[in-house]
Amino acid sequence: MAKKVPPAQRRQAKQRAGKAAEKGREASAVLAAGAALTVALPPVAAILGAASGLFFLYSTYAQKLAKDPPRDDFDEVWLSEAQFNGNAVVDTDPERMIQILAVHQAIAAERLWATLVALERYDGALAAGAGGQAEAQATAAQRNAEGAVIAHDMILRVRPEVNDAWSLLVQENELDWNSIALGDMQQQYRESYGHPPAFVAFPLQRVLTAMINGADGLLEPFPDPDFPHPVLEAAGVPAEPSLLIDDVYRDELEELSTALRELVVEEE
Repeated sequence: MAKKVPPAQRRQAKQRAGKAAEKGREASAVLAAGAALTVALPPVAAILGAASGLFFLYSTYAQKLAKDPPRDDFDEVWLSEAQFNGNAVVDTDPERMIQILAVHQAIAAERLWATLVALERYDGALAAGAGGQAEAQATAAQRNAEGAVIAHDMILRVRPEVNDAWSLLVQENELDWNSIALGDMQQQYRESYGHPPAFVAFPLQRVLTAMINGADGLLEPFPDPDFPHPVLEAAGVPAEPSLLIDDVYRDELEELSTALRELVVEEE
């Protein structure tokens, strides 16, 4: 039995990754707006702004997965080692829950990246007739994809608590979504996320203390000219959501997880 990535499973994963990327961009914009709305609550605003950037980062890796070309460095194997470090999480809510959500979004981004690299190397090995190396890359793709699913599961587990904490915060502080200005939203994003890799803002650095063994270069996203930045190139403030992280995003992560679980098969 040999591990392979059948074309049908590959197409399904690419389609679901594209959908998850789209909803990730939308979630990034909502979180950035939330950061601007809570500017009078600096710790909350800072962590929401950093989370916004990490949701956008995730979307860039998901979009890249939907458009993967072959690579010729298939003699190398990468297994993502990114892990969550609960000891570095802040101890106040809602910042604590938002940090957990954001860090797992970053971990999921790295594991998607590692899956992408393995798939590209798999294609390269097949094209070169290197069957043994192709199987090694299929195994790496499977393990990295399984890691992404685990990160997705954690995101979905913490999402209801984040949504509940956000709703309570809005009610207790009588926050008005209609008061958000686009310029303020973009400024809060820059102050909280920065412009990695050249400049990593302190709130983002603080959030990522809860991620260990992350790969070098993770914060350098893959720009796609077909998709404008959801915050810095936004035409306006997003509509007020009923939930901070909505059910559609949950559904798309679940669909992508299903496709990732089925990505690699064993065949004669």
